[in-house]
Amino acid sequence: AFDLNRVEALRQQIYQQIVDATHQKEMAYLQLKASLQIPEDQEIFISDSLNQMLLTIPPSVDASQRPGVQLALAQKDWSIAKVDARRASLYPTLSAVGRYQFQWQSGDLFDGDQYIGFDYGTVGLSLQWQIFSGGLKQRQIEKASIQLKQSQHQYDHTLSEASYQIAQWT
Repeated sequence: AFDLNRVEALRQQIYQQIVDATHQKEMAYLQLKASLQIPEDQEIFISDSLNQMLLTIPPSVDASQRPGVQLALAQKDWSIAKVDARRASLYPTLSAVGRYQFQWQSGDLFDGDQYIGFDYGTVGLSLQWQIFSGGLKQRQIEKASIQLKQSQHQYDHTLSEASYQIAQWT
């Protein structure tokens, strides 16, 4: 009877571990589906072998929605903005400027009872144009253009790789 009670306790413990492992597996599948943007009701199958790993993805999954592709797209957009900013630095800038000041001053040098207050303000435009930069701005534009080409190639490569992976998995 003593051994039977021990075996029963061990069986209950193993059963609870199986239930916990099943729950963890279901949660892992849900996290995988969320990261790959697969609907929750879509079935997936993952084998134990890396050589024969099959992950079925619905054909409606768009490769451009994958996180790596979106990151590469954001880097490409940032590079485009950088080139535009470098080109804009070649042109003059026109700025509106203004200043306001109110000042109190003693009216009499020896008698501090009289105070005079006056307003002072200026408003104007400021035109700034760097005429000579020693070719620095042109080199900055060239560097930003090269970075844009690199980010465009990275985006194209990431998108084609994601499309290839989806094609292999379906």
